[in-house]
Amino acid sequence: MGLGSRLKAVTANLLHRQRADADLDAELTAWIDTVTEERFAAGMRPEEARRTALAEFGGTEQVKTSPLIVWDALPESTAEAQRLPD
Repeated sequence: MGLGSRLKAVTANLLHRQRADADLDAELTAWIDTVTEERFAAGMRPEEARRTALAEFGGTEQVKTSPLIVWDALPESTAEAQRLPD
C-alpha cells in the first residue's frame, strides 16, 4: 500500500469513526432515556431513575471503548478504505 493509499485509508477511518461515534452516542442516549422513563413509570423519582439507569449502564466511555464495538467497526472501516481510489 503506497503512502497516498495509506493517507486516504487513515482519513476514511477518521471520518467513519466520527460518524460511528455520533451514531453510538445517539443509541446510548436513547437507551438510557428509555430505561429512565421505564423506571420513572414504575414509581422512581426522576433523578433516581436516571441515576440507576446510568449506574446499570456503566458509563458511555466504557461502552464506546469496548473491544466488541471496536471489533465490529473494523470490517466497515477497512472496506470503506479499500473503496477509495488511489
